[in-house]
Amino acid sequence: MKHSNGRGRSLVPGLLGMLAAAGIGTGTVRGESAEPPGGAPVTPGEGSVRGSFLTRTSVLWSSPRWQEFRRVWRVLDEFTPEDGDYSRSHLEPKEAEKLRIELQDAIMGLESVREELGLGETELRLFSRLARDRLELLSYGVRFPTTRMMPPPVHDQTFDLVPVIEARIDTIRELRQRGLLTGPEMQGAFEALRNAAELYCLLETVNMNTGYDGRLRDQTWPVDADRIQDHLDSLRVSMTSGPAVSRDTPPDDLERIEDEFRRLEESLDDTRARLPLIRDMLISLELI
Repeated sequence: MKHSNGRGRSLVPGLLGMLAAAGIGTGTVRGESAEPPGGAPVTPGEGSVRGSFLTRTSVLWSSPRWQEFRRVWRVLDEFTPEDGDYSRSHLEPKEAEKLRIELQDAIMGLESVREELGLGETELRLFSRLARDRLELLSYGVRFPTTRMMPPPVHDQTFDLVPVIEARIDTIRELRQRGLLTGPEMQGAFEALRNAAELYCLLETVNMNTGYDGRLRDQTWPVDADRIQDHLDSLRVSMTSGPAVSRDTPPDDLERIEDEFRRLEESLDDTRARLPLIRDMLISLELI
């Protein structure tokens, strides 16, 4: 990719449209703290990039490693079934394997410069998983190759969101091709994508923290980002409190259950803190 002054000039209208499409103005962005007096806003979490939305996206934009990941991501965007049916394969095996290698190389490249890009392990892991799930969906459809051990229900709930995300990317891609970077239509399309991606990230966080021998393994979770914490709190009360629990659960087991809840809650808090940067990554991938 060329890095010339012409690129910078041509990017300005796109950036303005992107700001409008993402619903970013002079006010506080959802999930992000207002700018403190005398200082720039800080995205919470490990490896955060200090500065405004434009600072964070420009750091990503100027990185060849990020641009390679973005290139592979956009290749996946191009596979759009005319009937919107993602239940079947849309990639030939050789093509899928080529993309699998390219994606893995792009992810490894990002990992090598993660800290200088201000990316934490959380958002890089989640975006890597989402990209891989997108490729698996295009390779196999909704039917995965069978495995010996059934995954927890939240695994299926997470993967069920991938066709939804694909469909919302298709809408944005169509609007982008029509040159509609501004206006309520694009803003609504990006908000729909953002909501689906955030829910995917939260459910995938639960999935990554759900072991086969844990008490949370067989739980089904709300497919509503605002209800996940309440569901977790309710499960904690039912599994760790009350006379029946105290009587029937050995102290060592109860301590392990409480530790499982603590780890999951800490991971969910970390993911929520990274949502503003996850939004910026989505903007760079789909709107710029």
